[in-house]
Amino acid sequence: KEAGQAVFHLHVHVLGGRPFNWPPG
Repeated sequence: KEAGQAVFHLHVHVLGGRPFNWPPG
C-alpha cells in the first residue's frame, strides 16, 4: 500500500508541479 501511495504522490507532483504540501487521502 505504501508503494501505491508513493506512486500517487509522484503522479500528483508531476500533474500539479508543486511540492507535497497537502494531506494524502
